[in-house]
Amino acid sequence: MKRFESFFKGKGLSRNFLSLVLAATAVTGCTNEMEPPEDVRQPMRVSVMNDLLISRAIITDVVLPKGSEIGVTVTEDKTSRAAGDSYDGQEYNNIKYTAGDGNKWDTTTKPLFSSTPGKTIAYFPYKTDGNYLAIPVETASQTDYMYSGWVTGKNNSNPDVEFTMKHALTAFRVVLKKSADYNAFAKATAITVSSDKFVSSATLNAVDGSLSAWDGTGQITVPVNVVDGVTVGHTLSTTPQYTDIMVVPAEEAGTTVSFTVSIEDADGNSKNYTLSKEFKDVMNQGTCYQFTLTLTPKDLELDGTTVVLWGDPVEVGDDPMEPVV
Repeated sequence: MKRFESFFKGKGLSRNFLSLVLAATAVTGCTNEMEPPEDVRQPMRVSVMNDLLISRAIITDVVLPKGSEIGVTVTEDKTSRAAGDSYDGQEYNNIKYTAGDGNKWDTTTKPLFSSTPGKTIAYFPYKTDGNYLAIPVETASQTDYMYSGWVTGKNNSNPDVEFTMKHALTAFRVVLKKSADYNAFAKATAITVSSDKFVSSATLNAVDGSLSAWDGTGQITVPVNVVDGVTVGHTLSTTPQYTDIMVVPAEEAGTTVSFTVSIEDADGNSKNYTLSKEFKDVMNQGTCYQFTLTLTPKDLELDGTTVVLWGDPVEVGDDPMEPVV
């Protein structure tokens, strides 16, 4: 500092002027380190979290498995945007991101942020012709469709994006066991759930998770314990075993839900057991309803129902069921 003072004194400059020069230099240096120039584009970096995933079977994790694919769209951050709008003149619509190790996501087309405010949205699983405003969903594949809503405030000084994925469908967890006095062999091979308040297909809006264009039957049959494409079934005991079934809910309260369980005896003969109960509430998206069914020497009985967290059988709500009169 003293050497700089001597130099500037020789030039006829004051100590105060020197202080101003050094202060301005320091401020400029910090600004350049923290924020890139407006014309420098930064690639968007993606991470994905969720509410405990169901994807054909519940996975007790908060991240999507390696190999999962999401569809991502980036637009300028304005009040109203439709699919197909651009960001800084670039089209970033339905870009496929693939999960690698450690929740790292990569793509062959990386969106680049400038200083222009941007926003981005994602849905799961990726579809080649996907449109985040109208994503077809169905129950035949028992896929856990998810959506993020908009993530806003993105630009070249804030290019990191964390998508928090929400579940679009409703899950039924059917817990099966047999009573202590049921001594015969029994293997559950299939479960059918039916109701007039859910359907087999609809259209999902990834902005707010709303469903529309409901269609199809309100009956879903799911094989029990499929291993490598083969239905193995569950050999029942007094220890509970469960099967998860995803349905497309309709926005109406009050319905009857029927469960039909196919049971094989020791000789391979199959018999269907059916029970029905009244569901008094609206079936909420992103909610898992657990039903405990017990096979007795007389029939199939409903032992209890509760609302549980996705991926974790912990009670978090009131009993949604009441007996059919």
